[in-house]
Amino acid sequence: MRRHSLILAFGNTRVQATVLVIPVSVRRSLACLTTCSSTGLVVSINEGGSFVRVKASATRGDGTMVADNWSEQVLAGIPDAIFVIDAFGTLVFASEGAERMLGWKAADWVGRSTLELIHPDDIELVVVSLDSVVGKETGSPIDVRLRCASGEWLYVELVGRNHVDDPTIGGIIILARDVTERRRFEVATNEEDLFRSLMHNSAAITMLLDRNGYVLSVSGAFSRMLGYDPELVVGRPLVRWASSVQRVRVAAAIEDATVTPGITSFDAVMEHKDGVRMVPLEFSIVNLIDDPVVGGLVVTA
Repeated sequence: MRRHSLILAFGNTRVQATVLVIPVSVRRSLACLTTCSSTGLVVSINEGGSFVRVKASATRGDGTMVADNWSEQVLAGIPDAIFVIDAFGTLVFASEGAERMLGWKAADWVGRSTLELIHPDDIELVVVSLDSVVGKETGSPIDVRLRCASGEWLYVELVGRNHVDDPTIGGIIILARDVTERRRFEVATNEEDLFRSLMHNSAAITMLLDRNGYVLSVSGAFSRMLGYDPELVVGRPLVRWASSVQRVRVAAAIEDATVTPGITSFDAVMEHKDGVRMVPLEFSIVNLIDDPVVGGLVVTA
């Protein structure tokens, strides 16, 4: 074994170190080797002899010192969340940004499946993306809902990079960015006139209900099919326009939809404004109450 004095430069940062050189025959017998210098340099080398990382007592170009935990402080200061998961989705590491974003303590989640944080309607997308990123270097960005410690849901853009075969990391690095406000802005401003026109002229009834079944918005088809002014419909419960003998059944279907993921379907007879005609309709309800942008039940008929 031999000792060498080196000066390593990283931009304006210079590190003076004494490095202990170990023969290849010894190095190959170790899964991971860490060499230390008298100046605080820590170099990790994998079994193939590849450089992994440096930690050092260093100086910048102006002579000021760089803290030993400089890289850790940079990682902690990144506003986005960073996760490391294994190939099965088990959490290995979460940055301080992840704790700030979701309100969870990383220590409480390490070793648990990250799928527990995913909205039930987004799990299939996440599983497919997880399988995909394992087979390539970098995955495609996806938008999913993550559960906060408060119980609220955030829209988060995820993109992963595969480091499963890296003996130092041994997992998938995931960058997560909160895009909830951006999604709200897009819904509020993007092609608003076109959206209103499509809703007004659609042949199918489309409504947004709150969790109690009250109408928050309704398309023009409701008026064309049942004769009621949409302005009089908003703010009232949907069951108000069901035939009297079916109101209990409609109310039960709406209540069931509030606790059921996916689509809830049911048939109902609705009363026309003329008081004579009864209009049979087939309803489908999608539960988006936990969606931070929609926040209700989407009903089509």
